[in-house]
Amino acid sequence: MRTSLTFAGVSKSFPSPRGRMVVLDGLSLEVDAGGWTSLVGPSGCGKTTLAKIAAGILTADAGQVLVGGMGVERSRTVAYMPQHDTLLPWRSALENAILSADVDGRSRAQARSEARQLFVRFGLGGFEEQRPSTLSGGMRQRVALIRTFLTRRDILVLDEPFGALDALTRAGLQQWLSKIWMELGHTVLFITHDVEEAVLLSDRVAVCSSLPGRIRTEVQVMLPRPRSRVSAEVTAYRASLLETLAAGAIS
Repeated sequence: MRTSLTFAGVSKSFPSPRGRMVVLDGLSLEVDAGGWTSLVGPSGCGKTTLAKIAAGILTADAGQVLVGGMGVERSRTVAYMPQHDTLLPWRSALENAILSADVDGRSRAQARSEARQLFVRFGLGGFEEQRPSTLSGGMRQRVALIRTFLTRRDILVLDEPFGALDALTRAGLQQWLSKIWMELGHTVLFITHDVEEAVLLSDRVAVCSSLPGRIRTEVQVMLPRPRSRVSAEVTAYRASLLETLAAGAIS
């Protein structure tokens, strides 16, 4: 079942030497069920804060976060993947991938079987027993993504999952993740600072303002998949979004 994710007037602040620093101020955003929405914006605008609120790691000071239109327990519906893979160095790649099954008390045998299938599907067949230290950055990110998919959550919140990778590895993983998403159909909220990445992957791109974070505009990306980064259409969307970001930075 595909599930929507809605932020309605979400605000969040943190203590600072000068009092409270408002990071999010009445932010509203709709992530359609089965759709891919990317959130872009300047560094420090509250994107990661919003991602953690979506996953239930942080609590909003005001506003609502709704799953499927209801205020249900998000920890059972939303899977969160931070920028860094956070793989446990003492566990094999396969054991890292099934971590959620251990936490949830699900059958390890079934989880291992599902994980082995995904390792083959994600181009990691034969690396199941390797420790994270022996894997490349791109391979580690794929293991982390497999772990995220194996949480069995309807909604995936991916917080700059490719931000630390080189350009070639990043481009390959963008294509790979887009293909997997089209096959599996999860609802995705994708946090990125890379406008081109957002255009290549998304149904919709939401632009966040500088602090305090609000949604300045949303752009529907009306392009068929797969998309080419050198196409005129992708270039035009990228240029338009960059202009919007630049205008917000100087306003």
